[in-house]
Amino acid sequence: MVISAGERAPAFTAKATGDREISLSDYAGKKNVMLAFFPFVFSPICSKQIPAYSENAQRFTDLDTDVLAVSVDSPWSQGAWVEQYGIRVPVLSDFSKKIAGDYGVMHEMGMSQRAIVIIDKNGRVAYANVQEDLRTIPSPDDIFAELEKLK
Repeated sequence: MVISAGERAPAFTAKATGDREISLSDYAGKKNVMLAFFPFVFSPICSKQIPAYSENAQRFTDLDTDVLAVSVDSPWSQGAWVEQYGIRVPVLSDFSKKIAGDYGVMHEMGMSQRAIVIIDKNGRVAYANVQEDLRTIPSPDDIFAELEKLK
């Protein structure tokens, strides 16, 4: 079951691109976090969705939000993808599928669903949405409208 608004966001630490580890607790009391779960690197739709967040980096910054993209791919394949597409948001490897499982966004086929989870500075889920169709990119207008509510 997908995590709901108002729930405490499950803690995690994951290997991220750039050979680092990122924990949700790194943002506590400092920034909102948008988790952008996506199925696979190098897939056509994901290769449009995640780079678009890099292109909108200033807009996210203005809304006091950091974007973390999350997939079940290995850190090595993620690194190659990030380099090829010029992605500037951290991409986290959920190779164990624990993060997607904890947030309720695992797809029955073994990858994460395409989902957006916004976590406020207090560590509570402010918004959660799973796309019914994996071929559909979440609406940027909806995302930014939800982030505006956290100002």
